[in-house]
Amino acid sequence: MVIQRIQTIYLLLAAIAIALYSLMPIAEISIGLQSVTLRLSGAQYAAGIANPVVEVEPLRGYAGLWGLFAVAALTALLALIAIFKYKNLKLQRRLCGVCGVLTAALAVSVVAYVINLKADSCTVSASNLLLLAEIVLLWLANQGIRHDQRLLSSYDRIR
Repeated sequence: MVIQRIQTIYLLLAAIAIALYSLMPIAEISIGLQSVTLRLSGAQYAAGIANPVVEVEPLRGYAGLWGLFAVAALTALLALIAIFKYKNLKLQRRLCGVCGVLTAALAVSVVAYVINLKADSCTVSASNLLLLAEIVLLWLANQGIRHDQRLLSSYDRIR
């Protein structure tokens, strides 16, 4: 009996997408003359700033994004763990669901953080679409797992 494992590819692509998202910029804000690129892993001041150590008022609570970075890392780790739980389809499907919920929570948190910034201008990066891509990939993986469960139950009926 051969079961097609397309969900393995979807889960791997989802893990890669969230790992890339963790490292890519999520927004670029400007406050006065300062320009700051926001990432989940840290803020990067523009190279032309004479004193990049100056703390920018809207970024005082920036350390809070490390929690979102941890959520993104956990999501990637759970997607990778789900790949290797191919013998337990019920657990694999649950892990996909947890990854989807964590990704949705991450997206809502990032949007809320960017909306609440007190900046002169804020440009949201296109890398935020990776979160949407990950949700779609996790949904496709979940559909593949459900297909395998139905296939296995039909084989059990034949026996």
